Amino acid sequence: MNKRKVIYNGKEFESLKELAEQYGLSPKLLTGRLSEGWTLEKAIKTELGEVITNATPVTYQNVKYKSIKHMADTMNLPYWSLAYYLSKIKDIDNAVEQCRLNSSKAPLILWGNQYDSLVEISMAFGVRYSSLVKELGDNKSLQEAVQYLLSVEPIEFEGRQYATITELCMDYKVQPVNVYKRLKQGMQLDQALRQPLRITSKGDRITYEGVMYQSKTALCREYGISVMCVNQNARLNKSSFIETFQLLHQLKEHAGMTKAGQLNFIPRCIIRGTLYKTNNVLANELGISPELIKAYKRHHGFTNLFDSLKAMQAEKKAVCQLSTEVVTWEELKRRGYTKSLIDGLKSSHQILVPMYSQLQGKDFDTDCIDTLELYDQLRERLQTQLDEQDVERIAKEAEDVETEYILDKLWDAQEPQDHKGQIIISDCIAGLTQCAAELARGDPGGSADKVLRLRQHVAAIIDRLGMKNTYLGNFDAKVETAKQADELLAATLQQQLAAVHELYHYGMEMVTAQGRALKNSIKEIR
Repeated sequence: MNKRKVIYNGKEFESLKELAEQYGLSPKLLTGRLSEGWTLEKAIKTELGEVITNATPVTYQNVKYKSIKHMADTMNLPYWSLAYYLSKIKDIDNAVEQCRLNSSKAPLILWGNQYDSLVEISMAFGVRYSSLVKELGDNKSLQEAVQYLLSVEPIEFEGRQYATITELCMDYKVQPVNVYKRLKQGMQLDQALRQPLRITSKGDRITYEGVMYQSKTALCREYGISVMCVNQNARLNKSSFIETFQLLHQLKEHAGMTKAGQLNFIPRCIIRGTLYKTNNVLANELGISPELIKAYKRHHGFTNLFDSLKAMQAEKKAVCQLSTEVVTWEELKRRGYTKSLIDGLKSSHQILVPMYSQLQGKDFDTDCIDTLELYDQLRERLQTQLDEQDVERIAKEAEDVETEYILDKLWDAQEPQDHKGQIIISDCIAGLTQCAAELARGDPGGSADKVLRLRQHVAAIIDRLGMKNTYLGNFDAKVETAKQADELLAATLQQQLAAVHELYHYGMEMVTAQGRALKNSIKEIR
């Protein structure tokens, strides 16, 4: 079939074969009708079922039908399936048998919607009719066949071609998983793509860069990143959802993607804004084997895809420039050239030509991003940051443990001194109590003010040091007992009182000094 572009119904096709496959026709049948002088429109419409006078007659079991369409209608067979099998098998008997085995004239139900034919389904979902029939012939259900074709084959939607449904969803800023859910709910493709997103409050709230979102889905929707993509990579990398999301967010930014641009998968590379999902997709567009690209990159130790492709561009091979053609030395050997003749030609007719002609003229510098390499670099950088944070956290925990240990040791060391000070303070209170009792005993009426001041001193000590109130009760009891006694106070009362006051001041200074030293020690530790 001639490889010339064809325009039909305002759309350009690369060849007649592509046009025929798009409308579910046999390419040979279409070419044959055109060679018989049919117009392109008549040839297409005839295959779509229009009855015309010069349709090709067909004979089956000694019965002659004026066309395949006439035969299909008469025998209650789906026309498109019969035409497809006949174009492939080239035998009317086998074509009818296959058609009966794999087809039905009953209405077709797909995701709750009724369709009259496979053609209607293929046009509704933008998939090739021939591919749909083939998948059904491989024992797939109608739903399985359509869903498979949507994921792997080009899709035509509203006059535009998309490599896969993922690319189509990116154009309409919707996630493929949502589109599939809506299709299963009975929506048509256009409705599934355009249905407004329903805001839901379900799910746990999540905070990212200081902003709280109602759910993971709300966060991903805000930044144009697929929830499924985040979950898949989180499982693969054994990382948390938020760590993986941060990584994909950084990937979008470093790759030059806008916030509104949808990231549904990690592309193999990006060339001037076009995302190539896999190495195979890129290789097919370049017209070169994907295995060859992988082998060359691995063999020469390249980490960057485009460095490898540029090196392949620069590769040269030696060939022979004859007067009318350029041939390889291996070809000359196959043609029977002798070794001496070939050696002579090498000295005079040898030239260098590109090893990989398919790559010549391609720009692998301008806005070319190896996203897998970038992803690995960002992941390593993020992991380094997380490791550093873990080290800081562990060091802080160790510091806290060490501080607690030092404080425990300090308290242990301080405890004997505290015990000694406690004894001194108790003795001081006992001395003050005894002094008050002797004052009350010697002069029950005139010593009331002095006794009250001593009691206030005792209360101050108890309050400052948090001691038991039993000391005050003991103080009051001794004073009352002394007032009932008959013996007078000895002449050394003033000396005893002075000694007790000295003891009191010494105890208070010692406790204050210990408290100050302890406070300074704690401050140094912290």
